[in-house]
Amino acid sequence: MSIIVKELCKKFNHQVAISNVSFSISKGITGFLGPNGAGKSTTMNIISGCLEADNGSVSVCGENIRNNVNIKRKIGYLSEQNPLYYDMYVKEFLIFSAKSYGLTLTKNAINQIIEITNLQPQAYNIINSLSKGYKQRVGLAQALLHNPEVLILDEATNGLDPNQIEEMRTLLRTLSETKTILFSTHILSEVVNLCSHVLIINKGRMVFDSTVDELINHKKNNVKILLEILEPITKEDLLLLPSIQKVEHINNIWHIQPMDNHIIYEDIRINISQYAQQTNWTLLSLSQQESSLANIFKSLTQ
Repeated sequence: MSIIVKELCKKFNHQVAISNVSFSISKGITGFLGPNGAGKSTTMNIISGCLEADNGSVSVCGENIRNNVNIKRKIGYLSEQNPLYYDMYVKEFLIFSAKSYGLTLTKNAINQIIEITNLQPQAYNIINSLSKGYKQRVGLAQALLHNPEVLILDEATNGLDPNQIEEMRTLLRTLSETKTILFSTHILSEVVNLCSHVLIINKGRMVFDSTVDELINHKKNNVKILLEILEPITKEDLLLLPSIQKVEHINNIWHIQPMDNHIIYEDIRINISQYAQQTNWTLLSLSQQESSLANIFKSLTQ
């Protein structure tokens, strides 16, 4: 595993930022999700060595990061604030950053970084004149200067337009072939399209740690039955059916929530249809609706 986090804890005064956070990730892109203030940036700051944890441990590429300056050579970090020198030209800034890191990069090496991040059109422009998307690319280019094995990207696509987001996704997919990328975002669809592994944190605690496929299955297994019946019936009539957990009547349509342990094994619509025949109900509509990713995220973080 490229990153191993064990029982990480951090407080700011009396406020708990993260509590007993543990996970491990390897090569590829891992999406890191959570509401604002959930502890994402704190966790990423600790992994990158910018912040020290109160308890717990972090190892990157097999080395513990505590008091280990050399391990930072294996980590590239793009923070949410993306601190840049706005009065510098793009190429000038990257050369300056390389020197400040103690790197002896040739002009060809700098040009290669500029090419990888598609900064050629802006290489000789002042950073302050760039769009949000190009500023993000400059920050990413800076994080890539020392060719790190691990990339930590905090809200790298925040504020980008759809075209810029797609360009950033393409770049990250290419980088993920050789690097481990921990990528925080608020965009659920971005995680599904880009990542192979998902972490969700809430109030400083990890609430989901699995594959994207498992998140999608979680979505599929959280279903709701929508039922419309001609005859007037009550909630109690529907609760007589087996495997039903909750019933609501909204805009003349019954919303039925199956019990969790029955969702996978049987289709509740069959039971409803058979019961309707027995009781002479006139079914106007009967359908199954999967929960959205947004609702899954909401259920995990409330």
